Amino acid sequence: MDDTLEKRVTDLEYLLAHLPQDLDARFAGADARAGARFDQLSIRSQTIETRVRHVEQAVANIGAKLDALDHTVANISAKLDQVLNRLPPKG
Repeated sequence: MDDTLEKRVTDLEYLLAHLPQDLDARFAGADARAGARFDQLSIRSQTIETRVRHVEQAVANIGAKLDALDHTVANISAKLDQVLNRLPPKG
């Protein structure tokens, strides 16, 4: 019984003595996994930012084209009003 108790105490002392190294090893693994995930998230974030910039550019381009189209329609409308004003009144 004393031999078993002494063995258990020795095992416990060994575990406690090596606890800092064991924890460092486990945390190092967790840090590596977290770092890898952070890198993946960073790459995905950069990809999303790039896509958003492309969409913003496309929207700005469409907006410019719509402004030009509005200008063209306004010109056509003004010319049509001029033509209609030159016609004799109904009746």
